[in-house]
Amino acid sequence: DYFAAEKVDVAVVEVGLGGLLDSTNVVKPLLTAITTIGYDHMEILGDTLNEIAQQKAGIIKKNIPVVTGKITTGPLIEIIEKAALETAKMYRYGEEYQVDYLHPDPTWGDLFSFTDNGGKLSPLKVSLLGRHQVENAGVAIELFHLYCELIGLPFEEKTVQKGLSNAVWPARMEKISEEPLIVMDGAHNGHAVKRLVENVKREFRNYRVKILFSALETKDIDQMLDLLSDIPNSKIYLTTFEYPNALDLSRFDTVDSRFDVVSLWQFGLGELLEGMGQEDLLLITGSLYFVSE
Repeated sequence: DYFAAEKVDVAVVEVGLGGLLDSTNVVKPLLTAITTIGYDHMEILGDTLNEIAQQKAGIIKKNIPVVTGKITTGPLIEIIEKAALETAKMYRYGEEYQVDYLHPDPTWGDLFSFTDNGGKLSPLKVSLLGRHQVENAGVAIELFHLYCELIGLPFEEKTVQKGLSNAVWPARMEKISEEPLIVMDGAHNGHAVKRLVENVKREFRNYRVKILFSALETKDIDQMLDLLSDIPNSKIYLTTFEYPNALDLSRFDTVDSRFDVVSLWQFGLGELLEGMGQEDLLLITGSLYFVSE
């Protein structure tokens, strides 16, 4: 009702939690998309990726096309079965459309090519950093192409490129300072931290990495820290912030040598910035609530 009253051209409605039982599932869409399946909100969505995929696949509607991102075999089978049940045509990453990562852009972002039944677009640039953002861009482009076909719009490379160049996402591999080099990423679960670590290893392999970390106690903090510890030439500074369920530093009284504890993040940040040189990267991560503060 709201979007109809506002007379928008097209509304992109993101599911809040899962899909099947989410309030957004009252929408009758032109297209649906499922980007990735990761471990999150397990207390509600299920303990396995297949169970989570069943919840996500709940948005698939009768005869409505569905675009899927880079999803592993087990969860993807759940989605394929639901799509078959609803006779919803599927457009799968690596099958009906292809995304090929090329290389980082010297300024910021990544270059890639996109191919589907409409041909090949290359090189395309996404100004968000990380291979997963290239994969996400592929989902968006395929959705856009299908939308153009549905309503009779021309599908043109210049439009795609303009859209990609305008895409910004605060606190997702966001460079907030060049000198000293500071990057914020609100990676708030194991899946997101894994991607963050991949990005840092690839893009900043020649840097000393100082990581200012805080998260919510409801997350698997030990797993997140184990993943971050895999970044070469790095040091993790644990801190907390004013928010319900924010990291309890008392359980790190006997910390191992990988970590330092900083009781006030403001002072910790100040000290880290004072000691930074050309070879250093400061990475602020662990929670969107923390990085927003």
